[in-house]
Amino acid sequence: MENLLKKSAIFCLALTAFAFSSCEKKQAEEINQQEKLMSQCVKEVQMNGSGESVSAASPYSVRLASVTKVDGGYEWIWQVQNFHPGNGKNGTVQDLSHWNLDLGDCVELGDITHAAFSGNGTSWTKFQPSLKEDKSQDCYKENILKFDFGTSGSKISYYKLVVSKKLTRNSVLAVYKSGKNTGCGIFETCGFGCEVVD
Repeated sequence: MENLLKKSAIFCLALTAFAFSSCEKKQAEEINQQEKLMSQCVKEVQMNGSGESVSAASPYSVRLASVTKVDGGYEWIWQVQNFHPGNGKNGTVQDLSHWNLDLGDCVELGDITHAAFSGNGTSWTKFQPSLKEDKSQDCYKENILKFDFGTSGSKISYYKLVVSKKLTRNSVLAVYKSGKNTGCGIFETCGFGCEVVD
């Protein structure tokens, strides 16, 4: 009886180790897949005339910083920074007033469960996302999601959307809006692709 209990305990330990190993392997595969998708998005954006996920048409650094699985979906965070703050003359760039992001072909407004922005990446201000024309600029006249928060000097600003489904990353259209000298413009950045089928 004692031998049977020992064998049973060893079997349980082996089974537990196998389960943890399988779980770790699956997590590693998911991380590897996420990195491949991110790399693919960066390559696509670069092919469209941009440097490291920032379009040449944008005077700001706009990059997808992370995609994380959270309760209720997937959290996407973008970072925007002005590397040349100033009055918009002599190579400087005025503070960003706000920017807009196209949702792509596979995401609808109803897929977004949470939206927020932040000046430090820790304290977030929630907002109700909507798709409508941004009449404050004349560079783009279609319906688009507006992040109504800008930059201050060279400090990084953060923008968050939580979507209810797992998505690939893709090059999408975005619009920046600044002051009179820097103006507005259309560029491409890393955004929502289509749903990942497991």
